[in-house]
Amino acid sequence: MHQTIHPYSPDSRLLAATISLVIGLVLGLHIAWMVIPLLLLAILIAWDALRHATVWPAFDAFKQHQFAAMRLLLNNIRWPSLLAPQSLAYYNWLKGIDDVHANRLAAAKVHLLAAASGPIHTENDRSLIHCLLAEVAIQEGDTTVAKEHLQHAGALSSQQSIREMINRLQQRIE
Repeated sequence: MHQTIHPYSPDSRLLAATISLVIGLVLGLHIAWMVIPLLLLAILIAWDALRHATVWPAFDAFKQHQFAAMRLLLNNIRWPSLLAPQSLAYYNWLKGIDDVHANRLAAAKVHLLAAASGPIHTENDRSLIHCLLAEVAIQEGDTTVAKEHLQHAGALSSQQSIREMINRLQQRIE
């Protein structure tokens, strides 16, 4: 099966970095001053590929309810430990979502707690993470922890759709 390289995938960025490096070295043999910008470009592209990988395309897939695409993009991330802090927080959130979807509750809890403690972009996103942690706690039968997460979620968001989600989860506890 042939898979097209996504234009923003780490593979395509690393390929661009390699091409820039080779061109820079070849030109460097003939025109020494040309090698520095191309080498810097290669380093910048490679660094970006490692620090962000496919987290943001995976997040876009999640927002469009394309969970198979999200899973594929997350599986393309080779070195999650090299991700930038915010990208790592969203990576953990998305992995937690995938784990909940696959009923791997222990793994989901680990990923979601890591995401909740990371630099999430908005309070609404952080609230959604706490809602998902409450869902995991409900499925595990731990209503005390579920209530704590719902309390955090309620304090973080004033968005109507999230409030409705919190109310539905609270009704399941009672």
